[in-house]
Amino acid sequence: MTDAGAVLTGAARAPFEPEAVVYLVQPARRNVADLDQLLDAVRTVDGATLFLHTQMPRLRPDTGDDGPVDDLSGWVRGVVQDVTTAERLAFAIAAARPEIDDVRARLVEVLESIPQKTRAEQAAPEGGRLELLRFEVVRVPTGMPATTADELFEALSRCDRTTWFHHLIEEAWLLPGPIPVVEWLKAAGAPRYAELVEREAASGRSVDGLRSRILQRWRRSGIATRLASGDRNARDSREVAGRLARRISGGDRP
Repeated sequence: MTDAGAVLTGAARAPFEPEAVVYLVQPARRNVADLDQLLDAVRTVDGATLFLHTQMPRLRPDTGDDGPVDDLSGWVRGVVQDVTTAERLAFAIAAARPEIDDVRARLVEVLESIPQKTRAEQAAPEGGRLELLRFEVVRVPTGMPATTADELFEALSRCDRTTWFHHLIEEAWLLPGPIPVVEWLKAAGAPRYAELVEREAASGRSVDGLRSRILQRWRRSGIATRLASGDRNARDSREVAGRLARRISGGDRP
């Protein structure tokens, strides 16, 4: 990557300190029994609740399958047993921009395309209601402020998965404007890494998957940079040795 040197040396305007986070999940005091009630809930719940049920599954441990299953399509498929609608809901969530308004609009569009009578008939069995949840975030400083992009990736490599979820997914969806860590990387002189982080954040992959891919790319770049530096040092050493040898043999007169 052409900005590998910038990743190692580029300084940002202010340090970026990753945050450790604790998610306090609690009932939203609302549950859903059928697709008609699901439509009403999608229309009216707050952004954090909708985020929790569509994006927070990415925080779950990576199972190695095609990716995390959101709570809404998972419930429709596994409990209501409407496979077609479940697939459409899952696709709507995966295709949405990282904006709550967009994912809400896409889900509403899918559910509104089903006649109201059919929505009411597509119901969960007794005891199968979907209980909606909400959450609060407790932020804790990690004590690892970064002044260069390289220092940031080094700090993130030591952080647990909730820190990655907080900075790459939660802040992308719930804060207005660009992702803070992406903007910081651009200011740090690492635009290609900023692009990589932004792309992975929007990929729909689990936190485990995107963390592995980003750190792998960062480490490969560091190896390439060190090898290039070693090659330059080796060439310089060979040139000095060659000049000395020629001078000793009289083949390189001053």
